[in-house]
Amino acid sequence: MKDSVKEIVRILSAENAALPVQELAERTGFTPRYIRQILKESAPENRAEGFSLESSFRRDVRLIIHDSSAFSAAFSGSDASEEMKKEVLYDLLNRNDYVRIDDLADQFFVSRTAMDRIIKAVKEELAGFDLELTARPKYGIRIDGSEKNKRLCYARSLTGEMEDTHSEQKMQKALYEILQENDYEISDLNFNNLVYHLLITVKRVHENQFIMEPIVLNQSYPVQEKIAHELIARISEDFHVDIPQEEVNYVLLHLLGKEVITENSELDENVMELTHQILERIREVKGIDLTGRFDLIVNLALHLQPMLIRLKYHIPQENPLFEQVRREMTMGYDLALVAGEVIREAYGYDMNNQECSYLAMHFSLELSNLESENRSEQKKENRYLLVCSTGRGTARILQYQLVHEFGLDAANIDFGSSVALRDRDLSGYRCIFSTVAIPFETAIPVILIHPSLDTASSGRIREFLEHEAEKRTGIISDGQIISGVQFRNREEILKDIAERAGQYFASAEALYENLVKREEMSATEIGNECALPHPYDCLPEQTVLLVYILKKPVRWENGKVRFVFFVSTSADDPQRLRIIDGITKTACDRRLLKRLENNPCAEELTACMNS
Repeated sequence: MKDSVKEIVRILSAENAALPVQELAERTGFTPRYIRQILKESAPENRAEGFSLESSFRRDVRLIIHDSSAFSAAFSGSDASEEMKKEVLYDLLNRNDYVRIDDLADQFFVSRTAMDRIIKAVKEELAGFDLELTARPKYGIRIDGSEKNKRLCYARSLTGEMEDTHSEQKMQKALYEILQENDYEISDLNFNNLVYHLLITVKRVHENQFIMEPIVLNQSYPVQEKIAHELIARISEDFHVDIPQEEVNYVLLHLLGKEVITENSELDENVMELTHQILERIREVKGIDLTGRFDLIVNLALHLQPMLIRLKYHIPQENPLFEQVRREMTMGYDLALVAGEVIREAYGYDMNNQECSYLAMHFSLELSNLESENRSEQKKENRYLLVCSTGRGTARILQYQLVHEFGLDAANIDFGSSVALRDRDLSGYRCIFSTVAIPFETAIPVILIHPSLDTASSGRIREFLEHEAEKRTGIISDGQIISGVQFRNREEILKDIAERAGQYFASAEALYENLVKREEMSATEIGNECALPHPYDCLPEQTVLLVYILKKPVRWENGKVRFVFFVSTSADDPQRLRIIDGITKTACDRRLLKRLENNPCAEELTACMNS
């Protein structure tokens, strides 16, 4: 089956509705004529795979599934088979014995070939929890590994499989009351997460599946141990199950990994040292100095303390805002990746993308605060002096016009006279708007205007302000926007970026290797057919920006990409955060992307970034 057909099926499956050929063309990068052609040519093969792509007289294309089993088999690597994979995984986790793959295929009404594909996906899922799908000749397959890891896999991969409202409410009541009695605080998200883990514990114990391997902790936690023992006793009574005391440390691990550490809590010295190491590494690698940001230091340390426990014992922590963070907080996510390297070096723990996104939120908030402070400082420097010879009343009218016609801040417009101008300190002003000619040289530009602010005066003011804006966004020129080009894959794009921007780095080869390193850490695609590739730990001599608008999308990591934004800012660029924020905002807005595609020039990109 052609990839083009799979792409169309993927889009129609996600929309669950018919779509016009023109919209499919825009979203796939194919021409409408090509789509009509492949609809016709692929029809016989599609029907054999259990589906058809039907086009109405209005040229809307609809996905019709005739044979769900055949369709699932054909798309076992796609979203359509995700539910099947979960069902098979659920079945295998609940078995103690071996099962033949042929029997599984019969059980789920799919072909042996389709089940082989599903089993391969299940193996990949299990590998993330140190679990293995082992095979025994004539007996079949089964999941091997620790009970702790099976439960973690159950919780992470099969959320929602245990739909028992009564049991859930009973568990919520027990947990809430014990936490209240012990004045122990966890977030709402972690409360629901812990309820789910405790329900899994009850289910597994009912099935005589116990934590057999010892869970050894390096220190004692008297408060959490007390709560864990009380929970085991309460749950055993409420759910009529005999939970052995060996399960206490398993419950204890979840409590430690989900505790809300407050500012009044005692922070571990090692965690504080780790926090300082992370911020120091960020300064070295990214050129961003956050070492003196007290609130960030405290909040990071408070977050890291339970996080290190989760990482050590592989306790999953889902972030419901993960996709939004990865898409919209690109700089914060980059700083979190740096933190992940420091943690790996110090403790040997690998930080997953979910945990990374939590740290990214802390960093993004602090970067936002830093940007606000910088803008506040810049705002103080963006002052203007208005010299008007006809009196203060006319000066006030001119001030009003400057504010409403050009968006200037009234608080940043001061009044002065030409007589006193020679002795005035002009270091805090950007320019002088004057209704009279100044008979001597000044340290800043003088814009001569008419008291009525006529058309010629407005033109001179606008020209000056636009020139100032260009100086602040001087990295953008038409030459940096490459439209209508075609590449075969991601690697070709990264090599082209390295060739074009390599002059600003140690070498093109070094830049390419750094781009690849960043992609290996976490792919830079963010949705909307956009990717934001950038070097991980090397900075350019000056800020550089490249924008690619591809003729046809290419496969990146998880999806296809048509817009590629490469931006790398120098450490001393005062606009670096604003530039990255503007690029990210553009990439996240389909409307802005469409504008840029229709008018691929520096002026339009600048407008999109500032909109």
